[in-house]
Amino acid sequence: MRHPARATAEVVSCHALRPGLLHLTPTRCNAVLELDVTAPGAAPYRLEQRSNVPTQQWPQAGARLPVTVDRANPQHIRIHWGELPLPGEVTAQAPCPPAPEMSRMAGLAKLLGGANEIRETLRDGGPVGP
Repeated sequence: MRHPARATAEVVSCHALRPGLLHLTPTRCNAVLELDVTAPGAAPYRLEQRSNVPTQQWPQAGARLPVTVDRANPQHIRIHWGELPLPGEVTAQAPCPPAPEMSRMAGLAKLLGGANEIRETLRDGGPVGP
């Protein structure tokens, strides 16, 4: 690269080339990625990139990838697969469930708690209800 610059690329899509050969090289697979690239001081742009993708880090639509862009030729990028976390690694950016999901969980816990009280009352032979 003549003029490298760090940037990010958001995955629009990722498709394996010859997915039937995946069993021959289970750790990597050639793929075509459609990416929206954002580099400092430049307008965002979309490009198609072929890459030998680590199967444990297979990118999903919406994922952000660390890349280096050649400012002299913006179609030339390098994806930094080694900077992505492996599955099972805990990251500080792991999102918490959104508030509505938490309230649904609390409602479910309350409902289950009530069901447990009824079950215990029936098991003990006591009356059900107020």
